[in-house]
Amino acid sequence: MEIEMGDHGAAPAGRFDIAFVGAGVATSYTLLGLIERLIEDPPSRPVRTVVIEQAETRYGGVPYGGRSAPTSLIITSLRDFLPMPELEPFLAWLSANKAELLAGLASGAGPNTLNWLATNCEAIERDEWLDLYVPRNFFGRYMDERIRDAVAAAEADGLIEHTFVHATVIAVERATGGYAISLGGPVGGSEGALLSAERVVLAIGSMPLQPRFDVRQADGIPCLIDDLYTPGGVANVSSVRAAIAAAGGTANVLVLGANASSLEALYLLNDLDDPVMANARFVVMSPGGEFPERSRPPSADAVVTTTSLDALGTTGAFTAEQLHDAAADDIARAKAAGYAVSESLPVISRAFGSMVAELSAEEKFEFAARWGVKLGRLQRRAGSEYSDNVTGLRAAGRLVSVAGSYLGIVGSSEAGVLVEFETGGARATYPDRFAVVINCAGFSSTKHAEQSPLVSQLVSSGVCEPVITGCGLVVNDAMEAAPGFFVLGPLLSGNVVNGSAIWHMEHCGRISSWGRTLAEILAVEAVTR
Repeated sequence: MEIEMGDHGAAPAGRFDIAFVGAGVATSYTLLGLIERLIEDPPSRPVRTVVIEQAETRYGGVPYGGRSAPTSLIITSLRDFLPMPELEPFLAWLSANKAELLAGLASGAGPNTLNWLATNCEAIERDEWLDLYVPRNFFGRYMDERIRDAVAAAEADGLIEHTFVHATVIAVERATGGYAISLGGPVGGSEGALLSAERVVLAIGSMPLQPRFDVRQADGIPCLIDDLYTPGGVANVSSVRAAIAAAGGTANVLVLGANASSLEALYLLNDLDDPVMANARFVVMSPGGEFPERSRPPSADAVVTTTSLDALGTTGAFTAEQLHDAAADDIARAKAAGYAVSESLPVISRAFGSMVAELSAEEKFEFAARWGVKLGRLQRRAGSEYSDNVTGLRAAGRLVSVAGSYLGIVGSSEAGVLVEFETGGARATYPDRFAVVINCAGFSSTKHAEQSPLVSQLVSSGVCEPVITGCGLVVNDAMEAAPGFFVLGPLLSGNVVNGSAIWHMEHCGRISSWGRTLAEILAVEAVTR
């Protein structure tokens, strides 16, 4: 039975077999996989599991739970969102619940959401979901329902005893026979409650964004947002709207970063059905000055070549950097031939993906920790709704992109802030003042983990070690950072596990696959203990 600890006034007593820290996609798919394995091979006694999650919503994490706005969209089409064995039940759920989902979406919808409904209504009516970019909230609701049903059935069959704790994990330390987990936050209103677990799965999502603003600089400034998702997309969007209204509706808004998060911020802000937003002007600042490319379906006669990769493959031995450079050449060649990233990605990714397996052990780590991440930046793409919103803002003269690196705020007044940035190797001050600045740029590093007190504690205590580039935490072939301490989700990036290089773990499908892998490991230990 799942319980909300805030309703019961005390931390659960006893020792858990497995503690999951975080309740996002990584934990969800691991828990589902574990239950399925226990059905096949029942344990001698119920496996005691606990999930600890600081957010108010369950099993959604930041992207799919309550910290995101209900109209935020997934960044890929459903076709690319999950592998088909995982996608099929979600598609069936969407079809069965579409009337309720669409009614909820239409309630209070702004212009962007109304356009989404109008554009996609015929495909939805025919249950043709694969090419749609659906609201992320849909997937969060689906996962929450699926997990609840699976847990209830497993408890009824005596396979698990499950507890859900709404709390913040402030420390995990080695203890006799496992780990001691210190909790803070809404656990009966108390601080310092302790749980004990034989094994721990760390699945807390990405590192926090690297903060850009000194809070002392925010005094008297209408709106500086260092993280769109804290406390939540809806609350932050409302704060921006209020700041623009206070500026008379002609405010300048600076968005740092030209990535999926910045696309989402622009989409949500311009989805507000409010006249005050009509004259807001946006500046997007990023080192490259370019957004992810608009996705488009592959052409039936598309012929994408992998000339450079093929040539590299004939040389015998090659390095991770050489593999990156060859793939980058082929991506550039496809772009010059008129192909979108979404068209060239399947062919080129399949080619270099198979070549990663040919790298030496040392070079695989190099690719996972460094070059794979760089290559991913060349293959960024976004759905039509997000991209078309940007196109519309540009056509209206309300959005400009600036190639530069933000350096800081150099002046402030009631009219807004002045921002210094670097471009072309020189410092400059942007000529306009900004009433709103939104940080969408760059996660912090596991090498300098101050922005995540838990990761900082795990590293300083020796439980975990950062990957050399700071993109994740080091694990072994059993996905362990330490004996019985497993890592899953984005913090698994930068590793090679059983010969497979892992350089990008922000993709839901990839996380689901590795969650199933971890479930196998946990299940074997559960039934053989």
